[in-house]
Amino acid sequence: MTYLLSWQAGQRRWFRRTVVVLVVVVPALVTSTSYLVLTSLQPGLAGAERGFSGVAAGFVGFLFVALLVWLERRYSRAVAWSVSPMVFIGLLLEIAVIYASGVPVTIIGLGLVGIALSGWQLVGEIVLPVVGDFQSDAVLEVGFVGFTIVLLGLFVLLLFPAELVQEGTTTNIVGHGVGFVCGMVLSGLSY
Repeated sequence: MTYLLSWQAGQRRWFRRTVVVLVVVVPALVTSTSYLVLTSLQPGLAGAERGFSGVAAGFVGFLFVALLVWLERRYSRAVAWSVSPMVFIGLLLEIAVIYASGVPVTIIGLGLVGIALSGWQLVGEIVLPVVGDFQSDAVLEVGFVGFTIVLLGLFVLLLFPAELVQEGTTTNIVGHGVGFVCGMVLSGLSY
């Protein structure tokens, strides 16, 4: 999906460059940050970071940025900047619901206010063309963006499971969080 968004935005070189950056830089950032955070939480912890899930999380962050680049190229920077907080706040709310005990009404309420304000800004940015085929194009593009957002939500569910210990292995949500943020930052810098 990230490649498709990059290709549709005319940014295949950016995609290739970012893949190299993520594969080379993210493992070191995830491993060192996980080590520092986990050893500060549990002194004497002697465990090595294994796996590639932090880098996979980086590619989820890259997908988020690729969606914004596609929106910027297709519509405008203002549209991308309006959609960005809506999706990001939605993903943060998803993580809050996964890890909060009970329903965090205050957090959900504040998040929904942020999404609504960004949505209000988005409504002011969209200029609807008067074309006969507009409805079918608009439905396809809204569906495409919606599908990408659903994918992001599903990836967040996989990266941040409610049960951190399953079948004797522990999910390193610190590494996943660092990977996701690094993926967003590095792909944005690469752009």
